[in-house]
Amino acid sequence: MTHRHSSEIKTAQETPASIRALEAVQAPPTLRRSIEELVSSAPRRRRRRAPTLRLAGAGALAAAAVAAIVLAPGGGSTQTPTVLQAARVALQAPSLAPPVENPHQHGALEASVEGTSFPYWGGRRGWPAAGARTDHLDGRAITAVFYTAHGAKRIGYAIVAGRPLPTPSAGTLVNRGGVRFAVLESAGATIVTWREAGHTCILAARGVPAHTLLDLVS
Repeated sequence: MTHRHSSEIKTAQETPASIRALEAVQAPPTLRRSIEELVSSAPRRRRRRAPTLRLAGAGALAAAAVAAIVLAPGGGSTQTPTVLQAARVALQAPSLAPPVENPHQHGALEASVEGTSFPYWGGRRGWPAAGARTDHLDGRAITAVFYTAHGAKRIGYAIVAGRPLPTPSAGTLVNRGGVRFAVLESAGATIVTWREAGHTCILAARGVPAHTLLDLVS
């Protein structure tokens, strides 16, 4: 049995020319049938094996792709933005029309973030709304309304959606009317931040002194 089995395997691996040479010999019918079965079944075994290897390779690539998505920086980031990062929105140019005064809420505009309204600083206060914009940072929506004084100076007032951001450790703390404000200077801009109704609010401007910003929000 061992000798016959090794002979059949060797025959299945031979070239077509060798097989044709063997067929020219008057071999016994049982041997010829064994040769034909081995020759016809060998390619089928190879064809069945190849898809299995390809599928295994595809599964490995899919697993690697999932791992790359989970570990890639910025993919589904849950980081909390800082006040300085959020203040950049208040320093950008407006991209939306300015909101108008709310006729049903004195001293407020018809613009708000989760119930916290933007103030109306037009009229005698001299800072009418001049535009607005909304940006997203680390999954947090930040809406800003911009105010201008005589078209020369511009102030950005930003409200961050969701829970309040951590209070910056740097800067100067100022208490006015029971509200604690943090005043910072960054990249030539003056930034004032505080919390109102559970939201982080930010005033940011270039060329406008801190006391003007504090007077407006106080």
